[in-house]
Parts: sequence; C-alpha cells; structure tokens
Amino acid sequence: MKSTSEKTAEKHFEHPNLRQPKGLFIIQTFVLRLAGFLPYCQELGARRSSIPKYIRSHALSCLAVAVLIGNALYSTISTIRMIGIIIMTNRGQTGGWLRNVLYFSPDITASIRTCCVLVIIFAKRSNWITLIQHSIELITLLCPNYETEHRIYAKINRLSVFCFMASFVSYIFWFSITWVSFDVGNNITSVTAIPFYPLPFALIQTDYVILDVLFRAVPFVLSQQAHFCGVCLVIILSETLTGFRREIVQATASCETVTNELVQRWGAIHVKMMRFLGEISDTFQLIFLVMYVSDFVNVIGSLAFVLSSDLVTSNWSYVHYAGTFIIYGVYASFSAFPLIRVCEKSSSLPEEVYFLTVAVKDHNQKLTTNHGSYRHLVEELLQFEKSCCRHPLVFTSCKVISFTRELLLGTWTLTVSFMILAKELLK
Repeated sequence: MKSTSEKTAEKHFEHPNLRQPKGLFIIQTFVLRLAGFLPYCQELGARRSSIPKYIRSHALSCLAVAVLIGNALYSTISTIRMIGIIIMTNRGQTGGWLRNVLYFSPDITASIRTCCVLVIIFAKRSNWITLIQHSIELITLLCPNYETEHRIYAKINRLSVFCFMASFVSYIFWFSITWVSFDVGNNITSVTAIPFYPLPFALIQTDYVILDVLFRAVPFVLSQQAHFCGVCLVIILSETLTGFRREIVQATASCETVTNELVQRWGAIHVKMMRFLGEISDTFQLIFLVMYVSDFVNVIGSLAFVLSSDLVTSNWSYVHYAGTFIIYGVYASFSAFPLIRVCEKSSSLPEEVYFLTVAVKDHNQKLTTNHGSYRHLVEELLQFEKSCCRHPLVFTSCKVISFTRELLLGTWTLTVSFMILAKELLK
C-alpha cells in the first residue's frame, strides 16, 4: 500500500505534455553507450523490442564484458608486479617500504578504481532510463517556462562537454608524462625489452604502450565518464533544489499566494527529490566512494614524491607527480562539490519554511477563504518544515561517509597531516 505522501506525489507528477530535451550528457552517454556500459535504448518512448536494436544492444554488452575482462587481467598483472616490488625492495626498512608504497599508490589505485567503477556502472545500467526520466520530470515541474528548462539543459550539456574535454586532456598529459619520466629515469628506448612480470617474457616499449592504451587508458577514461554521469545527475538535483527554494522565498515575500494546495505541492516535490536522491545513490554511491577515496590516495602518493628529494630520478618525475597531485586534487574536490551543495541547500529548507510560516501568521488577517482554513494551512506548513528537518537531502556512500563540507575539509586536513608524518619517516 502506498502512503498518502506517495499518492500526492504521483498526483502532482503526471506530465501528459512532458517536453523531452534533445539529450542530456551527450558526450558521456554516447561514449558509454558505444562501449556497452549504458543501455542502447535510453530515450523516452524509444522502442526496445525491435530486432536490430536488440542485436546491437547484446553486441555492445559483449564489448563491455570484453573491456572489463581485459582491464581486470591487465590491472591484476600490473598490481601484482608493483606489490612484488614493494615487498621485495628494502625489506625491513620502514622508510624504503613506505617510499615504494607511496611511489606506486597512484598507479595501483587508478587500476583498482577503474575496474570497480566499470563493473558497478555495467551492473546498474538498467537504472539509467529511470534516472533520466525522473531528472526530466523534476526540471519540467520546477521550471516556469520552456526557456528556463532550455537554460538548465544547455548548462548541463556545456558542463558535460567541459568535463569530458578536461578529463581527456588531463589524462593524456598524465599518461604521456608517466611514460616520459619512466623512460628517462631508466634509460629506456623504443626497442628496449621490458620484463612483463610476473609473466615470463619481455615486451618492447611500443608494445607496452599499446597494451597500456587499450587496457588501462581507455577503461580509465570510460570510468571517468561514468562518474561524470552521476555528478551531472547530482547537479540537476541541485539546480531543481535551487528553483524549489526560490519558490518558497518568493511565497514568503507575498504570502497571500500561499494555499493548502501549494504547500501540498511542495511536499510532493520534496518526496520526489528524496526518491531521486535515493535512485542516484542506488546506482552511484559505490562509485562516489571509490572515486573519492582513490583520488585522495593518489594525492597523498604524489605529494609524498614531490616532498621527498630521495625519490627524484629526473625533472620529468617532478612534472609527473606534481601534475598527478594537481589533477587528482582538483578532480576529487570538483566532483565532491555538487554533492556538498545539495546537502547545504537542503539544510536551509527548514529555515526558509519557518520564515514563511511566521509570515503567514503575521498576515492571517489578509488570508481569504480561497486559502482554505488558516489553522489547516499553518499545520501543513509546520508538517512540511518537520519533513524537511527529518529528511535532509544528503548523499551517503554505503553508510560510510556523508558528502558534506566538513568531509572535504577534514580529508584535506588529514592529507596534510599524513604528509608531514610521511616526510619525517622518509628521511
């Protein structure tokens, strides 16, 4: 049985003339659909039973499985090799062991997070159509006209293009500098045979780079686009929450327009936002957690390298790890910020509803019978305020961390504190 609030939400969310945009996250969805990590038929109203699309969907799913298997095998081999070096080098020396852990941590965490993110998005790909539908419903409900809707869609798609270009260019830079610093530090040429531990053969540098591109670089870029899809959905929730708060503030300025039906509509919108947040969390909460933790591990590892002169093999090494620190530091902070903004906007809702309730009480003489019972209206507002207090819109990953401003500040503080300790141990 559905509760009264759920029935009210369904009543207020019937959109017979729902306007569908040309597309959301165009680049991310195109790339992930092409690789098989998102369903091929994602448009609203698209026919999913046609034979060509059915065959294409299964072929792309097979491609996604092939990418997952290739990345998993290559990442496993690379991780075993790096862990072997960590264990066998400088055994018994705390500084030497810690140095190797910090040195290899960016590569190890990048491999692990790529596998985890791609497996999660592939397993949850059936949720994508529902997420897009509900995001469009929220935008349609809270935008007063088509121009406002179009402005939000344009903003999201511009951000989508920027995220793709920034992530792609930064990774190409990081990948290139990695190989240049490795070659210079070890005096390797394009024909030098490099042992492919733990497997008993060697590869020349060109073959190594090709394998790295196919089984590490391409999956890594795909995992970033999957993460950006989740971040963009959070930004849509943040934008609609801004419109929601604007309605309440405007109603406070002219409280004669507040009616029981309007307050019920706000309650229905809040229920819809809670559902939407739950749907995003169901699909992306593990991705948010894995990406956030791995990014800060990369920050710690790269910063340790920059601070310790003993780890320097060439000037390119400084460029590589300084670039790693900047790229992953900005990436972790930028991707967490929309989740934090949703929490902060939601936390201000009870206060704004309280101000509206006070304004309605002050203007009770001006309220007419068109507003319904004055006492009932005040009770509806108080109930809505309690609902906003009890059910804040906060993203929590696996009940481990909640994305708040305190989390971001605390993580950076912990990172700096750890690096001070690590610098002393590396001496």
